Amino acid sequence: MSERPVRRLTPGLERPLNWDSLPALQAVHDNAFHDDVMRAGENYQMRHSFMHLDKILGAFAAIVEKAFHGENLDSERAKFIHERLPDLVVFVAKLHNLVGGAWPARPRPDSRATFRGTETPNLEWLELQLEAFERNLAQLNSQRRVLMRDGPIGSETRRHVVTALAPLAQVAASLAAFYGKDLLELYRARMVDVEQRKRR
Repeated sequence: MSERPVRRLTPGLERPLNWDSLPALQAVHDNAFHDDVMRAGENYQMRHSFMHLDKILGAFAAIVEKAFHGENLDSERAKFIHERLPDLVVFVAKLHNLVGGAWPARPRPDSRATFRGTETPNLEWLELQLEAFERNLAQLNSQRRVLMRDGPIGSETRRHVVTALAPLAQVAASLAAFYGKDLLELYRARMVDVEQRKRR
């Protein structure tokens, strides 16, 4: 029985990241740690990414809904911040790698993103972030039927994806700032965690 090769961390993850390096870093990571998905066609990969974004949106919607009712969010908040929020950046980078085009400029967080120990005082702001997420994800999901057909990704689908990426990155940056976190460090820590778990 042959031993599995030892995988090292994707080069670059051992130090602080810069925004413009994320697509290349994501591509190296995906090829090394998600080869099952990467061997699938581009249409499958894109639908797979949309489904993960749907899951992230659901987690965020649950947080906003619980905040609306004034419920305790400690456990959901921690999982969302350290897993779902960086995953949003993961799939922005992955989709960019699939469709090409210009990588969005590093997003500037919304200046109103201020956490006060609970989400409730910022409920309207959180709802606006949820609405932006929903609107841009709906733009992606409008292409799902097209992607179920075999064949290359068409220019219309590429256009829908490219125009949704910067607003989704903006939501991620604003939510990270809201929770007092560095978005790039959240992304780096999430990638390291995934890679270390896959090495076991």
